[in-house]
Amino acid sequence: MRRFCLVAAALAFAVPVMAGEPRPQDVRAMLETMPASEVVAALNAGDPAQNDWAYIMTRIEGGEPAWLDLVPLLKPGADAGAAEDLRITLSRTLAFNAPGALALIANGVYPPAEICTSNEIEVAPLDAIVGIDAALKSVAAVLDAPLREVRDACLSELAETRIDLLVGAAKVSGD
Repeated sequence: MRRFCLVAAALAFAVPVMAGEPRPQDVRAMLETMPASEVVAALNAGDPAQNDWAYIMTRIEGGEPAWLDLVPLLKPGADAGAAEDLRITLSRTLAFNAPGALALIANGVYPPAEICTSNEIEVAPLDAIVGIDAALKSVAAVLDAPLREVRDACLSELAETRIDLLVGAAKVSGD
């Protein structure tokens, strides 16, 4: 009977997330009652383009602080495609909320090499450079003293990625 009550309670917390667009507090409530891997699996169920996980990635990409705060809690439960989604999303977040993304790096959630790069899949090099340039501008504008070291490491990674993309594009166009 006790196990049934625990399962029912867990499902009660999951209903708001599955019933419509999830809110950060809905995801946090799920994470308080279920392992992160189960939460990520539940959010990622269904059509990959329209499930709750895709919605959450959009909100994280936009750099909304309440959603960025969930990244350290979701990351341990993300494997394979979900882990890749997080890295791609946080790379894109640099252009919208560089301080928020840099804070995750500064707190050890990710190393700069995993976020301050182009994590895009099947994107033309010159299109990826557009994203890198937006991230470079946003990251360079971060003047917060506690983020300075991480900012500089990120700028270095982004610049290296940009050069690699340009070299790759030159090789492709020269073939």
